[in-house]
Amino acid sequence: MRMLMLVGLVTAAPVQAAPPTARNSPDAIVCQLSGSCDGSTADSSRKQAVGDEKAFSLARPGAVKVPTATRASAPARRSAAARPAARNSLDMQINFATGSSELTEQAKAEARAFAEAMKAPALAAMRFSVDGHTDAVGNRDYNLDLSKRRAQAVTDYLIAQGADPGRLEPQGYGFDKPRPGTAATASVNRRVEFSKQR
Repeated sequence: MRMLMLVGLVTAAPVQAAPPTARNSPDAIVCQLSGSCDGSTADSSRKQAVGDEKAFSLARPGAVKVPTATRASAPARRSAAARPAARNSLDMQINFATGSSELTEQAKAEARAFAEAMKAPALAAMRFSVDGHTDAVGNRDYNLDLSKRRAQAVTDYLIAQGADPGRLEPQGYGFDKPRPGTAATASVNRRVEFSKQR
């Protein structure tokens, strides 16, 4: 008796990389822009877990450190003195490739987090300037136009995520406002920042 053996090749499906996650949670963004740090955004189910380092990726100027001995007895909500001062602008690290106004996947993740934060009650009355910037490579007119296109691309993406267009004003600054402490030609200057309008 002959036995026929079939050997099949098993091919694995290509592994797809997980989509990038934002460096800043919506709660952290609300905290930085409003000083309201009670952790309640429009969708509280999306809160970062305690111990998740992404929840602590923003600098927290003005925060009062609670001594270790009193942490266990501290109330769940922070007192007004322990809350960081609200910031007027926030660099979400929405960066671009040279000469491009197309959002990278990481830039989209950052913008989605900002769009979610905009839905929080603490930010509901705020309007924002979407400030586009470039590095100082190339001529002034080209860079000014590119910075405006970057600001508009981020604004359009936020609106597509449900942000109210009446609360957003795109502006371009070319290479006139490099990040503090950087050379004007540095790649980190190819960015969009959000500023609260007064």
